Amino acid sequence: MRTIRPVMPWLAFLLCFGTVLPSLSAEKQTIGWAEQVTIADQEVTLSAKMDTGATHSSLNTPELHLFKKNDESWVKFAVARQDGQILQFEARVVRMVKIKQKGERAQVRPVIHMVLCLGNVLKKVEVNLADRSKFDFPILVGRSFLQDEFIIDVSKKFTTTPHCGTFPETDAMIVPK
Repeated sequence: MRTIRPVMPWLAFLLCFGTVLPSLSAEKQTIGWAEQVTIADQEVTLSAKMDTGATHSSLNTPELHLFKKNDESWVKFAVARQDGQILQFEARVVRMVKIKQKGERAQVRPVIHMVLCLGNVLKKVEVNLADRSKFDFPILVGRSFLQDEFIIDVSKKFTTTPHCGTFPETDAMIVPK
């Protein structure tokens, strides 16, 4: 029994505080409900709305064209930068998703991988492509990007700028017109 006693206080400490310690070391950034987000691997910065109700992010692509490349599904689409320049992209389709919106018909949208940068957080996430031209923000950032990294203060907007450094590559690429 003597060898077990010195362990007991440490065990009690770990049981009481072990779950608290990880949260102390990983501090979350507080951001506003709207922020600047960069499509990192292409260095395209857009105004974005944070949406904790959406699982994944969504990018405005009023026109898109699905096609086959090496027996895989790909999509060609355009993104308008904040300065008005239109960039043409091609990306491999990861999957198709059916999105239901209140009061509207369900839409089937292509989903691609993109690397997004918000503040100093860089993540490769799934992004669905949709016509968001009737909305104020060309990109909606969902929980798959926000989770474990951010706290959203709905009384603030544009509190940070993207500064992520080097970017990992994705299948998405800008193509010449």
